[in-house]
Amino acid sequence: MERVLINHRDGSRTGQCEIYPIARFQSLYFGRGSDCDVRFSADADLMVSRSHAVLEWDKGKPRLFTLTDLVSSNGTFVNGKRVDGMVRLAEGDRVQLGEGGPVVSFSIESDESVPLRREVTQSMKKVRAEETELETVQRPLPEVGGKPRG
Repeated sequence: MERVLINHRDGSRTGQCEIYPIARFQSLYFGRGSDCDVRFSADADLMVSRSHAVLEWDKGKPRLFTLTDLVSSNGTFVNGKRVDGMVRLAEGDRVQLGEGGPVVSFSIESDESVPLRREVTQSMKKVRAEETELETVQRPLPEVGGKPRG
């Protein structure tokens, strides 16, 4: 399964990473509005418009990714250059929403790019029989409605 990763590099969400399965999304909207996929703080990220930019991709192999500025008040920048309309986006590109605004980077992750570790962990090993024996305790059941149970 392929996933789009949005890493927050600067701004109120610095250090956070969002993961979006490509099969479930066709695009990601960036902005402060509640209808945006990648949301920014209305109080802290004032350079970001309510609906600022959109990241879109096709279904081809290899996938083509584009970023479009949605006529935002403060502009959208890719690797320091202002976007005029739509631009092609590549993995690792840095997207800044407004001059001095938050910065995110974009990357793709697929099951093929995530190495599988084929080792038996402690929790998977067979537990010795003596560690699993349960102690049997007999005690009377509590009364229900004034009548003893059991």
